[in-house]
Amino acid sequence: MKNALHNFWIALLTKLNNKINQALNIADPNNTSLINAGDGDKINFFAMVIKKVLNRALMGAEFDVISDSAPVEPLKELCQNLNENAYRITANMIGGNPHSECWVVPAFVSKNGNQKLTHSIISGDRICITEMRDNDTISECFVVLNVIERRDKKYFLCRKHNLDDNGNLTISYFVADNEANEIEANIPEWDSFINQEITYQGANHIGFGRYKSPVIPLNNETIYGVPLNYSCQFIEQKLQEAANLISHEMKASKKMLFPDYSIAKEDGRGNAIGLQYAIDGYIYPIKKKAGVDGSLIDEYCPNVRYSEYASYLENLLCQYQAQMGVRDLITHTENTNGATATEIKSKNADNLALETSIRKALRKGNIMTLEADSIYLGIPRDLWEYDEDFKDIYEDEQQTLNNLMSLYNTGAIELEDIIKYWFPTYSDEQVAEKIARINEAKANDVNKSIEDMLNM
Repeated sequence: MKNALHNFWIALLTKLNNKINQALNIADPNNTSLINAGDGDKINFFAMVIKKVLNRALMGAEFDVISDSAPVEPLKELCQNLNENAYRITANMIGGNPHSECWVVPAFVSKNGNQKLTHSIISGDRICITEMRDNDTISECFVVLNVIERRDKKYFLCRKHNLDDNGNLTISYFVADNEANEIEANIPEWDSFINQEITYQGANHIGFGRYKSPVIPLNNETIYGVPLNYSCQFIEQKLQEAANLISHEMKASKKMLFPDYSIAKEDGRGNAIGLQYAIDGYIYPIKKKAGVDGSLIDEYCPNVRYSEYASYLENLLCQYQAQMGVRDLITHTENTNGATATEIKSKNADNLALETSIRKALRKGNIMTLEADSIYLGIPRDLWEYDEDFKDIYEDEQQTLNNLMSLYNTGAIELEDIIKYWFPTYSDEQVAEKIARINEAKANDVNKSIEDMLNM
């Protein structure tokens, strides 16, 4: 499928050669990393790093739409969909596609006779930007929403977005073949899209959410986002060589036993077919030459040079992580036993910087997606606000609580602030109930601290 999409875009760009800015899609020689986070046919060190980054950046992620207006309720449901797909979106955004982006494209689908707005999550290999404005705003692009293969032929459902100079957004659909020729096709699943064109007057928006990788391609300008392992081809090759060397060393150093045929059973042709005890792949019966003395079983058991290879691999992995701007995610070279939260945070400054950048990219993409949803649903932008929350894995929660208690004792904050910090998922009603319970305990002279009463 990857090759089919690649060839499709080449064919489409060739057909549009005189109508678009071809410079937007010139191949970047530095963006040819050997490993994609989704590759499963090798030891994928990049996937290991990506999973660690995702776990850190998205820990405790909560996205929400804040509004008291009833028409905004469908937008809250769509925001929940973004929350549920945060890992998938972020993985596409930084995970190894040459176009390291994720687009969330809203579209209406028929459900129980009603039109419902849903999100299609589109990876970087299914997108193509054909026009951009000077302010880095996309004004024309194509998306492959779906691919179907029938009778050994592939059909592509394509969606085109065009934003004119007056801010009017036009969306159209067409079906294309392998060579990007627009064709008529009898595909019932796509009937609701084919030949559809709709214009949203004054949208001033390209009509989808763009999640562009925050990774900076040093000494280079790129239209599309680049993956976390941008320009890491050389060291990725070294890592694969090191992994192959270790595998070869382990295979070449396996223990082998060579028992004499005199303790083996033979078939009619004199071939050993088993031993009088357990047999496995490490046992090779042999016949000794006449006149040669020796034991009934010889053993081959060389020393394994694992530690030397492992040390070499670890050094390469440290260099690999450094080139990606992260530190000690899949290695354990630093001892943090006994370190304070502040010291651990300081040692993880590089990781923290990447997590912050990823969260900013997510925030920008989420707001852009929800704005597009609002356009399709006819919801005014001033009726809602976007909100989010993440867990700070470097925070010393107990120390923070102690600081809040000190502020509370001086009257700087309210008891409500402490409860909301300690129980971040509590609703306003639950917070009020907790305050009432604590105040009742205080009125009854219960000999407990506020901290103890938090868990009453």
